[in-house]
Amino acid sequence: MNEEQKRFCKYCGAEITQSTKICKNCGSIISKEQGSKILDYLNSDVGSGTKLFSKMTKCKTCGADIAKTANACPHCGAKTPNQIINDAACGCLVAPFIIVAIIIIATIFGVISLLK
Repeated sequence: MNEEQKRFCKYCGAEITQSTKICKNCGSIISKEQGSKILDYLNSDVGSGTKLFSKMTKCKTCGADIAKTANACPHCGAKTPNQIINDAACGCLVAPFIIVAIIIIATIFGVISLLK
């Protein structure tokens, strides 16, 4: 990359060119002009009355626009409510298996002690 054309994304620090509109590393909008065109597109009707931007939300930590389905903010890395729910759900699934395993092991040891 030519030294005069080199610059860096202000969000993630990735090396970008002068003509870069969207950072390929983090997806951040670099150009305000291009950014407004993208926002116009996201706010446009894409059929069946659905707007692309309606699938976005704000990061509670940094305020960046992120997908409602994201598990973490691509800008600051903060966990989203989706990830927190996923983490909790995983814990809820693991706990019953651990309890069942303990019961099985206790039963096996109980039977072994009765046989002695």
